[in-house]
Amino acid sequence: MAGANDTTSELQRLPDTTLRLLAAGSFGLGAGFYFAGAPRVMVAAGIAPALVMGAAIILRPIVPARWPTRTQRSRGLKGIPDMTDQHTKGSISKAQGKVEEGLGKVTGDEPKQARGKIRQVQGEVQQGLGDVQDTIRRTPSDA
Repeated sequence: MAGANDTTSELQRLPDTTLRLLAAGSFGLGAGFYFAGAPRVMVAAGIAPALVMGAAIILRPIVPARWPTRTQRSRGLKGIPDMTDQHTKGSISKAQGKVEEGLGKVTGDEPKQARGKIRQVQGEVQQGLGDVQDTIRRTPSDA
């Protein structure tokens, strides 16, 4: 049991993207064994690591984000972005645009690709507007 706990702890330290890639590879290996007609034991052995990595992702402790208070930000806390609604909306628009552009490429739909690119530009503009708002909100003593 101690070995399983140590393995889980080590897996939980890996980034989510790495764990997901490894789990997907393991699942693919098991599926390949299954479609090739391999014995059930081999299919289970191929899929087992995916189950372990999935459990590591699910059982990972959740660390709540700690954002500074308005007072801490006004005192000049460096390195933490001051996010406005425009920053958030811009990030969402950019992400939606990338997804739409990708779907357009996959399906061969050129108008969808163009709409995705336009949405990404809109997101950039919104984020720039958020930067301007942040600059206006800062007083000369905060800069």
